Amino acid sequence: MLFEMIAHIKDLAKSDNEKACINAVITLFENANDLEFLNKRAVFVYLREMSGLTPKQLTTSISNLKKKYNALRQNDEFRIFFE
Repeated sequence: MLFEMIAHIKDLAKSDNEKACINAVITLFENANDLEFLNKRAVFVYLREMSGLTPKQLTTSISNLKKKYNALRQNDEFRIFFE
C-alpha cells in the first residue's frame, strides 16, 4: 500500500524537479535493503545523487511533495495508514 500511496503522489507531481525527486524516492524504497546505512543525511545524499538535483532544488521539491503527502493523508483511501 505504501507504493500505491507513492504512486498517487507521483501522479500529483507537476514540475520536472518534483518528478525527479519522487522517482528517486521510489528507487530508494525499492533498494532500501541494499543501502549501507540510512540516516537523514545519507537519505538526502542518496536522493540528491539519484535525482541529479541541487540541494536547493531537492529541498524545494521535497517541501512541495510533503504538502501533497499531507493532503493525501486526509484522503479516506489512505487513512488506514495513519490511524
